[in-house]
Amino acid sequence: MERAAVNALRTLLEAHDHIVQEIDGGNDHGEDLYVTLTEGARRTGDTIAIQAKGGRSFAAKGGYRVPAGDHAEFWLKSNVPIVCVVFDPDSGALHWGNASQQLRQAARDGVARKSISILSSDVLSDVGVGKFVRQMRGYISETAELHRFLTKISGSVFDTTDFLSYFENEDGERLIFQQRRGVSSASLLHSDLDWQAEDVTLENFHLGVPGMTKERKMDAFSNVFTAGNAILDPSEGFWLMACLLASVWHRQQPPMRH
Repeated sequence: MERAAVNALRTLLEAHDHIVQEIDGGNDHGEDLYVTLTEGARRTGDTIAIQAKGGRSFAAKGGYRVPAGDHAEFWLKSNVPIVCVVFDPDSGALHWGNASQQLRQAARDGVARKSISILSSDVLSDVGVGKFVRQMRGYISETAELHRFLTKISGSVFDTTDFLSYFENEDGERLIFQQRRGVSSASLLHSDLDWQAEDVTLENFHLGVPGMTKERKMDAFSNVFTAGNAILDPSEGFWLMACLLASVWHRQQPPMRH
């Protein structure tokens, strides 16, 4: 039934000139499709991820429910908005809900949300697809403040599918972590280095300075990390380590194709 849901959704979106990329093994990660939204057959730069479900088991009072399960934390933190779509086999209709919006509101309320609610009135069809796109683009615009802020301070351009993190140390120096989807290395941008991007990986991330003697490492450089040519204090190093570990899935995915 999931296959029928993906096929129906893909057919609908492509019929309205949106760019759809199916994700291999999507259900393992909680996303089946990446969709680049268009306007007048031109790419807008706004991308969403969709998990498609099908079957009567998702029916609930007033509509449908999709369990968030193990995907909840990733959906909550994802830079790319996550949408859940249910295919109703009885009506043949597609219904949708904004998973990212619901999870973030629950987090603000201090609630751990276990499922995504979808109203029966939120229909994704030839008639409703325009409203769906407008609402999702509006949501992306509202939540794009981080991208705009990081672009403003660094002069760099970030894609909506990038995994991003921002850090400011006790001296007021600013750091940006950027992991592009499907790229084997991440970029570290540091205000103290004029925002020049430094390629970083788990392999070139070290405690201490590579090549130095054990005695020197135990001395002045015992509390520093290095990533490529960048030297980081402990707080920066632990932040970067967390970023590299959190973005492993992003590196393993195929790059977006437009």
